[in-house]
Amino acid sequence: MVENILMIIALCIIAAILGKVLEKYNKEQALFVSIAACTIVLMFIVLYLSPLISMINDLFARTGTGENYSQTIIKSLGICYVTQLGFDICKDCNENAIATVVELSGKVTLIILAIPLLEKLIFFLTSII
Repeated sequence: MVENILMIIALCIIAAILGKVLEKYNKEQALFVSIAACTIVLMFIVLYLSPLISMINDLFARTGTGENYSQTIIKSLGICYVTQLGFDICKDCNENAIATVVELSGKVTLIILAIPLLEKLIFFLTSII
């Protein structure tokens, strides 16, 4: 596990240095290096997510709360990470307005995803009272 994170960090450092060197000559190629490095790292992360997702699903299965809650949490985490990545890429491209829209769309998506949970919480609270 430690070797893999060191490999990911090394890849990111090399991509950052290569991007800075290429930026002087061709900004588009520097951007593509950055996007390629992010894509490769995301593929590594996806490989590590499957055991984590299994653990979360098992935890919720043992508590008897159902799979819907675990799936909502996993989707929420995915939305947060993808939104942050999109935001950072847009910021790196000096597209601040687009970055803000990416961030806002992620927040709105999280709210939409949370509405069924909020509805169940309100139903539960009103049934107690």
